[in-house]
Amino acid sequence: MAEILESDPGLQANYRALIQQAREALGIKHLGLITPIRSLPVAVGKDTGIGSLPAAEPFFEFVTQLGFDVVQVDPEGKTKLADPSPYAGTVFSINPILIDLSQLTEDAWGNILSQETLARVRENNPNKDGAEVAYAYVFNAQNEALAEAYRNFQQKRSVLQEIDKRFDAFVKANQLWLEPDALYEALSLEYGNDYWPAWKSNGKGGSAKLDKNLFNEADAKTQQRKEELKTKYADVIGAYQFAQFIASEQKCAFKNFSKKHNFSVMADRQVGLSDRDVWAYQHLFLRDWALGAPPDYFSAYGQAWGFPVFDPEQLFSPADDSSDVMLGEGGLLLQRLYEKIFSENPGGVRIDHIIGLIDPWVYPAVAQSTRDGGRLFSSPEHPILGQYAYIKKSDLNTEQEPDHSERVKPDALSEGVIQKYAAILDKIVIPAAEKFGVAQSSIICEDLGTLTNPVQAVMKQRGYSGIRVTQFVDPNDPKHMYRGKNIEPRHWVTPGTHDNEPLLLWAQQLLEKGGGVLWQHAENLAEDLKPNPDERDGYKHDLAHNALALTRAKFAELFASPATQVQVFFTDLFGMETAYNRPSTSSDENWVLRIPQDYKTAYFNAVKTGKALNLPEAMATALRARGGDAELIAELEQCAEGLRQINL
Repeated sequence: MAEILESDPGLQANYRALIQQAREALGIKHLGLITPIRSLPVAVGKDTGIGSLPAAEPFFEFVTQLGFDVVQVDPEGKTKLADPSPYAGTVFSINPILIDLSQLTEDAWGNILSQETLARVRENNPNKDGAEVAYAYVFNAQNEALAEAYRNFQQKRSVLQEIDKRFDAFVKANQLWLEPDALYEALSLEYGNDYWPAWKSNGKGGSAKLDKNLFNEADAKTQQRKEELKTKYADVIGAYQFAQFIASEQKCAFKNFSKKHNFSVMADRQVGLSDRDVWAYQHLFLRDWALGAPPDYFSAYGQAWGFPVFDPEQLFSPADDSSDVMLGEGGLLLQRLYEKIFSENPGGVRIDHIIGLIDPWVYPAVAQSTRDGGRLFSSPEHPILGQYAYIKKSDLNTEQEPDHSERVKPDALSEGVIQKYAAILDKIVIPAAEKFGVAQSSIICEDLGTLTNPVQAVMKQRGYSGIRVTQFVDPNDPKHMYRGKNIEPRHWVTPGTHDNEPLLLWAQQLLEKGGGVLWQHAENLAEDLKPNPDERDGYKHDLAHNALALTRAKFAELFASPATQVQVFFTDLFGMETAYNRPSTSSDENWVLRIPQDYKTAYFNAVKTGKALNLPEAMATALRARGGDAELIAELEQCAEGLRQINL
């Protein structure tokens, strides 16, 4: 037996060819790994406390050799010290905490960061070489190091002419978003608060009212104020721009690295915007409304996200000949955003809460509950929202509540109406993807939870790819959409996302509860994975009594399903038992879990114990369930055993 990696003896020389053969036999177009950037591993002695794309290049080589060709990262926007959630970050600016500081100590960057500072950042990390990100420490330490790098760059600027030239070009090319983001940084210092609604005039010469509307008004006063701030906070603004330049350069270099190693990065576009974005573009939003989720079984008050709602009249405007529509200022903003996403991420994008682009639920911005809200485009009966409706009152099933998925009658959804609901996708997202050669199948429209009739019509009529989380299956419903055998080929299938329990933990908890639900899960998996009825009873018994067996069956279910695109979250790849995020909770344990630094050892040890994804094993089980080629199945099983025998 040869090896998958030079340091990993014992694997077949044709491992990747074998995996590719199995993918073709199973119809798997893409195999993706979901991992937040901050969770990426960095070698011992080089870790500053958080992951970055450049520092994790050896890890990406490893996962591509395992057989993955797409890596979905989390939203990369700049977060706040008070909120580590990547889903509350900026939509244009990249988070400076994701910059690989070590590169700045090298000749290519003019050694603008000292080795002493880099060593201090590493040594002082309270979670040094640990399993979690010390977010507050990293946030402050990273910013201090980048401030030093900018000061040194300023001093060396005359001799770092090539870097200086690229920096100037970057600032000019990205002025539309970089200027407001950098000015917000200056104003946060001016008012001692990075939450702009709390800004109050403090006698320093500025007007909080003016500063709150710096990009909401376009007059001589706001222009003069911008120039004053650029002069007063030149170093702060310059440092912010320079950090964004570094982040962009590293992102571009990693894009080239991924292309060389035959994988691509998929972005994650959150449904909301950061405080910084709301401040800069507030004139594009409905003033009195916010985006959220309606009340449901889990919350009688709904989810008051507080995110802004784009003014429909700012998204599109009638063309001169009234035969079509043109992009309004809001539409142009989204166009720039998605073009940036696709230019930087050839693997595509996962769009969080796609219902927010098609049929959003909005509620009065001052309310603590979303109960008095409605669907922005589906509420013709509403005294205020009615002006934005795409349908008539007669198109409503009035026996259902406004938040009900069946509120809009299916027969009301003609092609013309569907075009209106699909406008943001049809006229902004898809053209941006096409511009950069990204296939529609590489756009995941996250459609978990309640799906209204308009959303389902758009998804089905346009053939958009959704996501199917097999943990969510109702085992008592034979036709349930999350059961592997019922998943349509166009969707992406995964055992869980960042909001789910790790698969192994899910299985353990299911076994602890026991009962009929557990046995129904086991019976369904046995029926779907064991074509020989004589094998089912024994297999069912194993699944109902062994969490490892149940976990491996759920892995095999992914590949046995008709879905052509498969994803796994990093906790499942490594057989981890700690959740990355627990939704609707605020905890220092959310958003901080990392992949082990010794990831190869961790992976192969977890494979040996049956906790981790053993890819050839899962594929062999899936092929057997489908009646696949016996010789290929035997080779995969031999390869799977080879993985289990590796000792590092």
